[in-house]
Amino acid sequence: MNAGKWEMNKLGILVPSTVSVKKNKRMGWHGLLVSRLRGLTVYQRSMAFNAYKFCFYSPYILLFFFLRPCNYHESPKSKEIDMKSKMLPLLWVITTLVITTVPAAHADGAEAGYRIGPGDVLDISVWKNPDLTRKVTVLPDGTISFPLIEQMRAADKTVNQLSKEMGTRLSRFVPDVDLSIIIAQVNSQVIYVIGRVNHPGRFAMSAPLNVMQALATAGGLTPFAKADKIKIFREAGDEESYLPFDYEKVSKGERREQNVRLQRGDVIVVP
Repeated sequence: MNAGKWEMNKLGILVPSTVSVKKNKRMGWHGLLVSRLRGLTVYQRSMAFNAYKFCFYSPYILLFFFLRPCNYHESPKSKEIDMKSKMLPLLWVITTLVITTVPAAHADGAEAGYRIGPGDVLDISVWKNPDLTRKVTVLPDGTISFPLIEQMRAADKTVNQLSKEMGTRLSRFVPDVDLSIIIAQVNSQVIYVIGRVNHPGRFAMSAPLNVMQALATAGGLTPFAKADKIKIFREAGDEESYLPFDYEKVSKGERREQNVRLQRGDVIVVP
């Protein structure tokens, strides 16, 4: 260590020398850090430098306590205490991760719920304002019409999301708006089963439905149906995909992953 760049203060702590601060500016980020201490007293500089050393060495201290081997020549009780001391840094990391991730997961789950779709009937009311209380039907394009805010999109939103958005728009015309939205009728949860089934057609889903349940609702397969070549067509935005379904395999307990839960608008084709 270069003695010209360091000096001993009154407390006996080694601190950067005030004479060599200007030279330390050439040392990059470390020199910049030292140059920041010029306006401080000797005691303040020593405290700042010791804090810097603590931040620098603390990760290595945690690694030492976590990775150091156990002394297997000690008694079982001593080894248990040693293992507990090794696990303390790990528990600290896990606790930090839980504290930071649980609120985010809760925020994501807060918007979970039924998504409004075309054909659904909404009962929208504003407290103490009968002129803004009415039932509206979601149009095929996913929009609704309502006084003062004209048209807005309602499809693919939860009741909570739609209520917040409508409340924000109405607040420009109605002070202290108290908005309530209730789904009066669910008409968008429909699937289609076509092909060689006994009762093809359009079916409403009043509860979650998988492929086997949908085929049972359609009366089952006809004797001439190709049970191993059934397809489920699904639209996602502007793209359309299909999922294979082997009725014979699934009915025997095989390929159970093909018995997927259906979504609104799915079309089951039985050749």
